[in-house]
Amino acid sequence: MYLRGGCERGMFRDKVRLVIDACVAQSAGDEKPTAAEACNCRDMLLEVYKNKHKMVLTDFIIDEWNRHQSRWSFTWRTEMYKSSFFEYVRDCADGPLWQKIVLDMKNPFEVEQRHKDFGYIEAALVTDRTLISSDRKSRNAYSTIARTVTELRDIVYVNPCEPNDSPIGWIRNGAPSDDWRRLGF
Repeated sequence: MYLRGGCERGMFRDKVRLVIDACVAQSAGDEKPTAAEACNCRDMLLEVYKNKHKMVLTDFIIDEWNRHQSRWSFTWRTEMYKSSFFEYVRDCADGPLWQKIVLDMKNPFEVEQRHKDFGYIEAALVTDRTLISSDRKSRNAYSTIARTVTELRDIVYVNPCEPNDSPIGWIRNGAPSDDWRRLGF
């Protein structure tokens, strides 16, 4: 190996389909990162690979990763492909859900910011409802929206750079859908 270094909700999950935001790929850095965020993102991706979870791919996610991934993340993604640790999902667009979300927001800037991340939310909703992202603003915004848009409440949102999320232990334990990790908690 070049890299170094269907489930029941609410219970232990064997192999989980994970939606991984391109911000994690961008931050993962190189083979020997020094910045804490780079180390955390890289370590998280390594654990995803070692534990044989699947990366969710959509046209949107592929495009985002192609534009933002580091060289190390490109290698990681190649290894995920070679090992068949991915699942491609077609046509997960949910226009009616987006309209509900827009109705909940007042600020046009906020609408624009949330729209850029909505492709990850859509993919999470049609797979195992699990999203890995280091984007704190997006998590906070979608947590707020989940109070009124109930479809978002069960999405597990884990930040590899947030020590309280215990991201490495979470992956090693099968990425359980703990209530406190959900947007609606």
